[in-house]
Amino acid sequence: MARPFSPRRPLAVASLAALVLALTAGSAHADPAPTEEVPPGLRGPRMGFTPGIGAGFVGFTGNTGYPSFVFATAIQIEALLELTRWGFFARGGFLSAGQSGFWTAPTAAVGTQYRLVGDGEERWGFVVRAGVVYERWTAVPLAESCAIYYFIPNSCQAFQAPTTTTPGAPVVAAQSQITADSVGVLAGVRLELPLEPVYIAFDAELSAAADVDQSIPGAAIEGQLVLTFAMRDHPIRRKGPQKFEPRSRIRF
Repeated sequence: MARPFSPRRPLAVASLAALVLALTAGSAHADPAPTEEVPPGLRGPRMGFTPGIGAGFVGFTGNTGYPSFVFATAIQIEALLELTRWGFFARGGFLSAGQSGFWTAPTAAVGTQYRLVGDGEERWGFVVRAGVVYERWTAVPLAESCAIYYFIPNSCQAFQAPTTTTPGAPVVAAQSQITADSVGVLAGVRLELPLEPVYIAFDAELSAAADVDQSIPGAAIEGQLVLTFAMRDHPIRRKGPQKFEPRSRIRF
């Protein structure tokens, strides 16, 4: 004998199916996949050390008897601390105009920077910089016992010029040595390349430093292009969107 039809059975089945669908949808939205919390370009804090090598020019406003406009090479090492878009740097370096320019200078600079776009890791980065610079300029006469090298500092700055002229000797050989402490300001930009496992960037910089001793060379106006580089400590990349977590390890 057939059982009488009850409208409650299909209603119960439909209610159970609706409950299962609601629980499934709720679980899908309750725990979403981690996403990038920090927009590209805000990857701090980061700390690193970047050596650099480059070349440029230096012009001197004073009349010293030495060349007033010279080609110069540059070597440097920089410590950099980035806190999101803002950062700070401290740098030491050496400038040399070689045997034909006579001028050399150890330099030091401190300053700040601001990241406009990118992060230099996953995309191109562009940074503007400004700071103060100290330069100790030295010019020595040409002599067989004193060779002025490009890039490499040596003891030529300790050479003492002769006080008397020698028949047939170049006029510059009779000049006295010049040493001047100069202080000034710098402004520059940095273009960062998104490469692994190295950090590579190109710096373009202009500076002006005035002699604070005797104003013998006057102001030194300098421009240079420098290639900076370092090994980069990258975390292991995972597939899918990742949640950014600041790392305290020394990187770049």
